[in-house]
This record gives sequence, structure tokens and C-alpha cells, in this order.
Amino acid sequence: MHDSSRRCIGLLCILAATPSAAVAQRGMEEEERWFAGFPNWSITLYGGLANQGRFLLQSVDFENDPTEQRELRADDAFTWGGAIGAQILSRTRVRLAFTRTSTELDYRDDSGTGSGQLDIDDVAGLSSNVLSLEALRFLLPERTFTPYGGLGFAVNWWNLDPGEGTPLIVAADGDDTQFRLAGSAVLGVQYRISARWAARLEATTFSIGNPFTGNESYVPLTGSTIDEPTRVRQTGFRLSATYTFAPTRRTRGRR
Repeated sequence: MHDSSRRCIGLLCILAATPSAAVAQRGMEEEERWFAGFPNWSITLYGGLANQGRFLLQSVDFENDPTEQRELRADDAFTWGGAIGAQILSRTRVRLAFTRTSTELDYRDDSGTGSGQLDIDDVAGLSSNVLSLEALRFLLPERTFTPYGGLGFAVNWWNLDPGEGTPLIVAADGDDTQFRLAGSAVLGVQYRISARWAARLEATTFSIGNPFTGNESYVPLTGSTIDEPTRVRQTGFRLSATYTFAPTRRTRGRR
């Protein structure tokens, strides 16, 4: 009877210890997966369309007719770029992304008459190059389909092309490149095609410092500027393909 009791107690101890050991092992594997032996790096390429907000509001003839106003805006344009990302926690990724957009600046009539007589196309060329660091949070495990969102900060360098002939816009200091800080927001959905490949549809917004404000800025040579926002909104809609690299050989052997 005494021996039977010992055997029962020993068996219970083994059964109690087994789940604890399994949980501890899983915890070690998860920690190694997210922080040490499983880098889970990814590379993303994307392309889409982008549009800009208003850069300037001008009065063409303020003394005689202050209602003759026009806005300086940019055409809708193709945007493209790429990113390198890493999974740092379950359902959380960070990425370093580059986004380029090239467009043409236009004056658009804002007098309220609907005539469009103040419209001028192709005033100058303008490109933006955004280098952003963003954190993405996926709402569901990355198995098949999951929405996600993210925030980040960025640096942007604008580049002005005055065009041929008599320029309408110039760089006041002679430097056609202007650097501005930016913030970014991302909202998207991901569809995982396979263990390594995923497709994403994203809507992105950059809030970028206006290159027409500041001690060093672009200057229009015609019209009288009556409003210049400190920041410009750049919104893009893009489709991307993401490839996730295989885990290290050491971690693969433990899985």
C-alpha cells in the first residue's frame, strides 16, 4: 500500500511537471523566435497613386479685384518605393521605407466663379522622397487575411524642377532641394499568399513640411501669396508585394 502511494504521488508529480516544462519550453522558443534566432526579415516593393494638398493660395490682382484667387496644387501622380521590415513582436512589425513621387505643379482658379481663367498647367516639376520609420500592428495573426495600421515619422526632401524658359517658381537660395520633417499614418489589409509571400493594399498619409514656407523655401515669381500652410498632406493608395525570408537554420531545427 505504501509502495502504491509512492507510485501514485510520483506519477502525479511527473504529470504536473510535464505541462510546466512544455510551457517553459514554448516560452523560450517564442523569445528566441521574436528576438534572437528568428529575425523574420521581409522586403516589400510597392506602387500606386498619390495626390498632394494645397501648397499656396494667391491673389492675382489684390488691389483691383481681391476675389481673383488661385491655388498652387500638384497633379495626381504615380508613387513607388520599397521597405525593409522586421517582426519584433507577435503581430507587430517595424519597417524602414522609401517612397518617391514625381508630379507637376499647377495653378487652379479659386475665385469661386467656376471660369477657370486663372488655371495654368505645368508651372514646375516637383518630386518628393520620403524616408520613413514606421511601426505596423496587425489585428489578427498573419495567416490568411488581416487588417493592420501603423504610425511613424519621416524625413522628406523635395526637389524642384523650374522647367524650361522663364521660370514661374524658383528656389530663393538657389538650392532646388528642400528638407522637411514628416509624420506618417498607414491603414491596410494583408492577404498571405504563401508562407513567404503576401500581398498588401495600403492607404498612406504623410504630413510633410511645406517647401514654400521657411527661411529657405521655393518662391513663386507671380501673384501675391495670401496663405501658405505650414504642412502639406500627401495621400497615396498602393499595392505591394512582401517576401519574408526563411528563418535561420538553427531555429528551423528546433521547430
